[in-house]
This record gives sequence, structure tokens and C-alpha cells, in this order.
Amino acid sequence: MSPIRKAAGTAFHLLLAVTVAATTSCKKDEKEDNPTTTPTPVTTEPVENHTVEGLSTGSVSNPQTVYFSFATNSVVPASDANTTNWDISFRRSVIRLNGGISGPGTAALVIRLADFDDILMADESGYKVDGEGPEDETGATTDNLVFNNWFDYDSQTSTLTPKIQSYVIRTAQNKYVKMEILDYYDPITSNGGVYKFRYTYQPGGSKVLN
Repeated sequence: MSPIRKAAGTAFHLLLAVTVAATTSCKKDEKEDNPTTTPTPVTTEPVENHTVEGLSTGSVSNPQTVYFSFATNSVVPASDANTTNWDISFRRSVIRLNGGISGPGTAALVIRLADFDDILMADESGYKVDGEGPEDETGATTDNLVFNNWFDYDSQTSTLTPKIQSYVIRTAQNKYVKMEILDYYDPITSNGGVYKFRYTYQPGGSKVLN
């Protein structure tokens, strides 16, 4: 090979090496400037079983909206209404989930015509958010909430009774719960708007509910 061709080849390979190094460096810098968000790992933890009694939502003349968190098993201040700190709210017979038209969370519902104790896993699909639910037969709300028609109404006694069904809920923060509404009346005063319900919460994020 002539000295001229040899020199040209050497220069070409040197330029190629510099170009590759510069490209690699740019890609590395770009990756460092735009780090990939690591998703929260999904695990299966021991479930938490709770029964909530005496959750009052006010009177007919003075209804109160009560926000509740499954994760903390507690009432959440109304000041947190625009956050994902709550999962479900109650206002007399109207129940909302923190998702869809009702809140900034991802809460959604699947109705299960099954016994509460027989539900071992959350559903893979079929969840609906508020705004995608059925029309309300009672006229209490027209927002197509997923919890519309959760009760049977007796017009002769003006009382309502929870339907015999269970609910699988994806919470506002993408965890899973199964829930059963047990009563709407205070056992002592018989006042309405006083909820009793039980639920099982999976803190690890998996769909295992037993």
C-alpha cells in the first residue's frame, strides 16, 4: 500500500473512532438528562380486613360529604378532595369513587354478583369510572356514577337496603379492594345515611384479595 493511501486510511479510521465516541457520549448525556422513571414494584402482601361502622353522612336537611381512604382505614379531610388521598366518598345515598368525573385518582369499579368471602382475586378488566356507570333509577343523581343503584328502595317504608352484591375496586393509587355494604341505618337511632361496610385491602398492589 502506498504511503498516501495508508495515511488516508489511518485518518479515516481515526475520524470514525472520534465520531462513534462523540455519538456514544451524546446518547449517554441524553439518557442522564432524561432518566427512566422506575415503576413502583407490585408485590403481594398480607391483606388487611376492616369493618367500618357508624360512618355518618349527615341528615336529609344537612347532608355531609365524607371522604374515606382504604389504605389508611380513615376519613380524609374535605380539604383533600382534589387529591388522591381518598378512594371513596359518601353523601347520604350517593357514593363516588376518586376517578373519572369525581376525582383526580384512578379509582374504578367492577360489580360482582358473588359472595364477599368467595372473591379471592381482583378482576383483570372491566373496571368503570364515575361517568361510565348506569343511569340512576332513583333520581338522586344524573352523573352515571358506578355506584348508582347500589340499593333497593322500598317506597312504602321509604327505606333502602343494600343489594346483595360485592364490589371490586381499583383505588385512587392503583391498589385493589373488595367491599361489601352492610347497612345504611344507625342500629340505635335508625337514622339513615349512617354506613356500615367491610372491605379487604391489598397493600402490595397485586390483585390477590385473600
